[in-house]
Amino acid sequence: MDRSNRDALVPWPTRSTATTPDRHDDGDRLGVFVPAIMSVGLLFSLLTILRDLFRWAGGRARDRRTAIEAAAVTNMVLGHEQPQPHELGMLSRRTYLLVSVVLAGAAAYIAIGSTANFLRDGGYVRDIAWLLAVSLALSALFGYLAGIATVVVRSWPSPPPWVWGPLRTAPLSVTPGRVGVGPSWTLTASTLAAAVTTGFVTLVVGSGRSIALDIDRPIARWFAEAEWMSRLDLIDPFGGTIISIVFVALIGMSAFRCRVMAITFPLAFVVAWSSGGILRMIVERPRPLDPLSDRSFPSGHLIQAVFIAGLVPLALHVLFGDRRLSTLSRGVLTIGVIVTAMFRLHRQDHWPLDALASVTLGLTVVLGVHWVMAHSSLHRGCPSCHWSRHPHDIRWSRGLITFPPWVARRLEWAGFFSALGAAAGLAVATVIIGLPADPEGYGFGSSISTPVQIGMAALMALAALVALRWRAPAAILMAISAAALGLFASVEYRPLWAITLTGMLLVPAILTWLAWQPRETLGRITALAAATATLIAGTGFGAVEIYDHYFGPTHPDSTASGLDSHADWLWLGGVGSDTATVVAGGLDADEQVVLRYRPVEAHGGGADHTLVARADTLGVARFILSDLTPDSEYGYRVLEADAENAEAAGELAAEGSDPDFDAVFTTMDAGPHDLTVAVASCARTASNGAVYDAIVAAEPDLFLAVGDLHYGNLESTDPVDHVNAYGRSLRQPGQAALFSSIPTAYVWDDHDFGPNDSDGTSPSREAVSVAYRAAVPNYGVDPSPEASIAQAFTVGRIRFVLTDTRSKRVGDTMLGEQQLQWLIDELTSSAADHALVVWANPTPWIGAGRPGADDWSAYPDERQAVADALARAGVENLVMVSGDAHMVAIDDGTNSDYASIDGPSDGAGFPLLHAAALDRPGSVKGGPYSHGAFPGFGQFGLVRIVDDGGPTIDVRLSGHTWQDEELVHLELTIDVPPGVSR
Repeated sequence: MDRSNRDALVPWPTRSTATTPDRHDDGDRLGVFVPAIMSVGLLFSLLTILRDLFRWAGGRARDRRTAIEAAAVTNMVLGHEQPQPHELGMLSRRTYLLVSVVLAGAAAYIAIGSTANFLRDGGYVRDIAWLLAVSLALSALFGYLAGIATVVVRSWPSPPPWVWGPLRTAPLSVTPGRVGVGPSWTLTASTLAAAVTTGFVTLVVGSGRSIALDIDRPIARWFAEAEWMSRLDLIDPFGGTIISIVFVALIGMSAFRCRVMAITFPLAFVVAWSSGGILRMIVERPRPLDPLSDRSFPSGHLIQAVFIAGLVPLALHVLFGDRRLSTLSRGVLTIGVIVTAMFRLHRQDHWPLDALASVTLGLTVVLGVHWVMAHSSLHRGCPSCHWSRHPHDIRWSRGLITFPPWVARRLEWAGFFSALGAAAGLAVATVIIGLPADPEGYGFGSSISTPVQIGMAALMALAALVALRWRAPAAILMAISAAALGLFASVEYRPLWAITLTGMLLVPAILTWLAWQPRETLGRITALAAATATLIAGTGFGAVEIYDHYFGPTHPDSTASGLDSHADWLWLGGVGSDTATVVAGGLDADEQVVLRYRPVEAHGGGADHTLVARADTLGVARFILSDLTPDSEYGYRVLEADAENAEAAGELAAEGSDPDFDAVFTTMDAGPHDLTVAVASCARTASNGAVYDAIVAAEPDLFLAVGDLHYGNLESTDPVDHVNAYGRSLRQPGQAALFSSIPTAYVWDDHDFGPNDSDGTSPSREAVSVAYRAAVPNYGVDPSPEASIAQAFTVGRIRFVLTDTRSKRVGDTMLGEQQLQWLIDELTSSAADHALVVWANPTPWIGAGRPGADDWSAYPDERQAVADALARAGVENLVMVSGDAHMVAIDDGTNSDYASIDGPSDGAGFPLLHAAALDRPGSVKGGPYSHGAFPGFGQFGLVRIVDDGGPTIDVRLSGHTWQDEELVHLELTIDVPPGVSR
């Protein structure tokens, strides 16, 4: 096989020139970036310390000495031999230890770095004596302060007399009486640590791109290959614009109770937003999968998520003064930040260092707000604020709705029992009845929905118990339970049903709120009502976003007009040089229908051919067309048959029917000929994307649908449900134009076979097997429902082999013993007597062995058995096409060889083309791929084969988008095996 003639785009992780500057460039950038940061930092540090020295030597120092002397006189009068450290204005011992370590390290770093760079050729302070002098002076000052702090630590709690002078004039102490009224040393240290981390990561990424990539790539690869993280997309809206607006409104409400919050919050928002924008402009780092984008560092999405997670608990504390509520919310929201970061790294929206800097930047702003809020002196104008020295409630009127105490007690018990009833009802509906379960089969499936719903029921029951003691937190918990279940239900149902479910489960929260509010202030009532309303609004927005994410279109709709046929949907397949199969669906059971067809060139006067069929109990009629002319266009139409017998029905069709066609198709040529094959998989249920128009426009001779024709995730044991799932997709205009006119060969994957990651143990196995054989036109599938749907057929000199990787997947086998042997025999024998073998394999082949994975990497022994057979037979004319992963990817055979033996050829590697997703969000599985992976939606692949009957054939593999953009391609010249007819 000659693989020298190939050209492709190579994205991360193999691209080395587009996104990775060389080491020399890194040094140049470092030489500009570091001096600028250092110079500005030195200048500000020096000015700050000098300012503090003068300030502390002036009026403040006099005040401090006066306070200390007063404390000494007081202790002498009271008979105390040694004043306490806080009475002398000293900070805690841990603070001095931290100051000593930080300042000593800074002094050593500045002294060594500035001296070395002054003496080194090319150093950034070379020959700049004044900057060296300033650096050394600052280093000496830091060292002096570090020494004072060290002496205090060692002599605690009674420093020697000579230390008191520096302590009183340097910023290492406070005026007695102020200790404990400001931020703690841990909060201060945490704020500084977050800021320093942000600066350090920015420095690494901004000045040393290759260093950053060396750190990022292995971590990013691990996240990208962790397939289980794709299920975290439910949390991804956290940090998005709509969710942020809702939470920001909640945070803003706290300004009514705290004036410091009213000033600090908008400033923090501006700082977070502007800091992210400034860093993005300075660093200009491309995203991992989009080299043309410079918006990877930092992630605005994660900054917003951290901002929300840090300030919503603070706002709740301001509004309610309840630490338990703020602690609970902080834990939940922190988990949300972690999950969001993990999912966005898995989706490769950002590099790991980008995510780290985003989190630390957001954390710096959040901790800064907490640090400001901890200064009680700033809260003198907040009479109702928790941080005020003398807090008291603002005199607002109490109660929004007044009624007698006995009514409030009954409402309280009504809220308690309704919450318990809702919890019990949800548990019963989940475990016994099996609800919610969408009748159309959408959703996660019982393995996920059951534990989640039981968890929500448990949370509602816990809220009922909490209501016996604390009604306000209980109402919030009830509202959270209702909102969470509503958001989860939006994966099972349309948004209207999800919001309705939320409204029903909010009844206990409303009753509890009514019982609570008569004795509360208007401010607390408004705050709780606003929080509840925010949850409801968030449920509404979130339900729409989640439903659109799982089931909404990923790109514009098809412009096709759809079918105008007696049948609801038509499916063309099994097309050869003289045969074809047409399946008509959506009919009444036992209904008799007629298929009229004829060559298109005879449309002006040729006689029609007719076939009559009767729909089965699934509403499907199957027509087998024979004696067709090779490489010819035929038009056909499905008509209603009112006659009582086939002969009368044929006369009706020939004489009285509309001459227009439902669809037109072309038969295959009989000998060697050029062939265009489209490949794709993974479409949401009832998809009508423009990608189908793009596939039709490519004019393929054959369409290989390699799995996930829809995302029904059906566990149903009724074949009717599975046929209806096919029909919901095939009747869409875009799909109707494709599947009725382009010959299709189709094998299932997990979502159109059963639940997510389904295998041979799926309860739907028998039902979907029956439905497939009734509704899908195929190339000779075994008629027994117990058998796999593996099949093989020949077009010209090309052999197509399709495998079933689901129905026989049990234990440690993916194909089952019988299908595995059939596949090995088919591949090795077909490679010897065909010019080319195209293996349509729905499941990703390339990937390191990982037990439990949903691809071939979890079945290394079986994969090796196939590879060894290929190596032993010396197969060099095999190409694989695959789906499942929501990406376009190409490998030239470099990474597809898993043989343990050496064969007569160079190896058992073969070219591979992944093609997806038709209409689903992008993702990456397996790899590495020699020509890269391109996750996305509205994508498909093309295999163009040029076969003139000679000793070689040319094959071109390519990946495309719905916008007619070619993402990647690989060109091959393959030697035809000896003995193949020419």
